[in-house]
Amino acid sequence: MRIFIYLYFLLIIFGCSEKNQKSKDFPGLEIVDSIQVFNDPDLFFQDLDPVLEKLLFIKKSDSIQEVQILDFNGNLQNSFSLDQNYKKNNIHLLSALFFKDHEGIVVFGSEEIITYSMTGEIDSIISFSDVQRQYFSRSDLSFSLENFGDKIFLLNNEIVNLKHSDLSEFSNVEIFYVFDLKSKESTTFLKFPKSSIFQKNKYFFKGAWSPVYTFDKNLLHVVFGIEPTIYNYSPIPPYQLLSSLPLKLNSYRSFNGLDKLSSKFRFFDHSFTSGKILSIKKLLDYFVIVYFPGINDQKLGEQLQGKSTEDIIKNIRKLKKKYPNRVAVIDPQGNTLADFIPEKLNPTSMIIRNGDLYMLGSSNIDSNDNLLKIFRLTLNMKDK
Repeated sequence: MRIFIYLYFLLIIFGCSEKNQKSKDFPGLEIVDSIQVFNDPDLFFQDLDPVLEKLLFIKKSDSIQEVQILDFNGNLQNSFSLDQNYKKNNIHLLSALFFKDHEGIVVFGSEEIITYSMTGEIDSIISFSDVQRQYFSRSDLSFSLENFGDKIFLLNNEIVNLKHSDLSEFSNVEIFYVFDLKSKESTTFLKFPKSSIFQKNKYFFKGAWSPVYTFDKNLLHVVFGIEPTIYNYSPIPPYQLLSSLPLKLNSYRSFNGLDKLSSKFRFFDHSFTSGKILSIKKLLDYFVIVYFPGINDQKLGEQLQGKSTEDIIKNIRKLKKKYPNRVAVIDPQGNTLADFIPEKLNPTSMIIRNGDLYMLGSSNIDSNDNLLKIFRLTLNMKDK
């Protein structure tokens, strides 16, 4: 109990919100201000609500999953166990938790969507027995679900389990599940568009097609993994494809698949060397894209082949430092207005809340001050 009080005493001391600290740190994007709270390594940031000025965290252990709500100064507002009123086993999370309509919290588990009040009471439970179970558990911001009104969109597990050797599956698989919080119904939808490289009877490495998506006004924007094209859909049935926008990324290393499988070809090589779109958000009329540019090393697979898992991990970590993720700002015509390495930011954590773009600070900077930093960014197109 004393440790608990001490930790939150530190939260209050360190909690602060740096306003009006403008800095042109990046071409195309500008840090407006930041929220800073004590960085408890046992707490994982989930979401923020700029209207209520609240932060959402989850604390995990072997026996409990605890939600903690803090204000923007780091003061604890409320905490509760996800499992305290849940009659089944512990909730197996498939996504980061998020605030809903400034009055509740949505939790996406492997069997149910559960909506909690801010004080921890369960408001609603939606079961989906027809949904294929996800085999992984994710609750970080790089795997945050998005909603459109009362509908929540999730990747269909079939897209995760596609076999790269069976080209017929690419024509039939439906990519998304959509869950309606009002009607409590779920359905699958959206196939690869005919113009996609994944409809050209080509062979790809597993996961090359894994999509990222976002909503803006009345559009659903989707990018299919390594294919540098934004597909724009209507977010309501029948989810019509309205347009597509090829991306012009100068640093991007494309892989367009193979006509046939060969014993000489190893997908292992291309899974590391190919570029891939990791996240997409819409800020005003511009797209903010996070992407891995790819590795310009055709012999990478040969270098890693036969090495131990530990050695492979070490080599990949070195390569990630040499070829870090990049951020690009794209105009409505698909032109790249800015393309940079976000040295102070963790770009895959980016979220849009109340029309503003937020990113977590990179974990490898300011490590001595024990602060978790959440930056608010805006467009800076003055020189464009």
